[in-house]
Amino acid sequence: MTQPRLTALQAAADYPSPPPVPAVGYHSQGRVLVIGDNDSTIAIAASLAEHMPARLLLTGENQPLPVSGLSVHQGKIRNISGWLGEFSVSWEENGDVRQDEFDLILNLTANAYFTMHQPPQGYFAPQPQQLDACLEEIADAVGEFEKPKFFLYDAKSCAHSRSSKQGCDLCVDVCSTRAIASQGDHIRVEPHLCMGCGACASVCPSGAMQYNFPSMPYWSGKLKAVLGAYHAADGTDAWLLLHNATDGAALVE
Repeated sequence: MTQPRLTALQAAADYPSPPPVPAVGYHSQGRVLVIGDNDSTIAIAASLAEHMPARLLLTGENQPLPVSGLSVHQGKIRNISGWLGEFSVSWEENGDVRQDEFDLILNLTANAYFTMHQPPQGYFAPQPQQLDACLEEIADAVGEFEKPKFFLYDAKSCAHSRSSKQGCDLCVDVCSTRAIASQGDHIRVEPHLCMGCGACASVCPSGAMQYNFPSMPYWSGKLKAVLGAYHAADGTDAWLLLHNATDGAALVE
C-alpha cells in the first residue's frame, strides 16, 4: 500500500465523529395484534399472550374458538396505519366497524396490508421459515426506542407547489416508506416512517430536502480532509470508492 493512500486512510480514521442529530422516539407496551386466516394461528397468538398483551383477529370463514387468556375476534381488516407503538387498526366484525390501537402487528395471512417497499417498524409479515426469529423480535419490542431523524426539510425552498399550481413531486414518488406526502404548498415527512434511504435528497431539485445522518457538510468536510492528506503526501490521480457498510464493505474485503 502506497504512502499517500496510507496517509489518506489515516486522515479518514482521525476525522472527528459526526455531531449528534435529533432523535425520533417510539414507545411500545407490547400490545400485539396477530392477524390470521386459519385456526393454526391461534397457537401462535396464545404463545405471545403468555408474556405480552396479545389479541388475535381471524379473517377466515371459520368461527373462532374460545381460547383461555386470549381475546379472539373474527372480521375483515378495513385499514391499518401507523408505526411501532402507534398502529391504528379498523375492522368489520358482526356487522359493526371496530377500531383499536396496537403497538405491534403480526400478519400471518397472504394479504399485504402495507404495500410500500419498506413497511413501518413494528409490522411483521414473515415467511414460514422466518417465523421463529420474528417471534423473538416481537418479544423484544417492548419499551422505549429511538432512531435518528435522518432528514432536514426547508419548506421555503420546496418546489412542490406555488400559487395553487402543482409542482415537483419527485420526493413523494421516490419515497420507499411513504413517509412523504403532499400538504398544501409544501410536503410533510413523517419521521417515524422515514428509514433514512436518502432517495428524497438525491432527487430534490431545490435542496429543500437534505440527508442529515450525517449531514452533507460533514461528508464534504471529511472528503476534503482525506483528499487533502492524499495530495499532501504526493499522491496523484486519486480514486475514491463509495460503498455502504454492509454488503459493500464485504465486497471490499
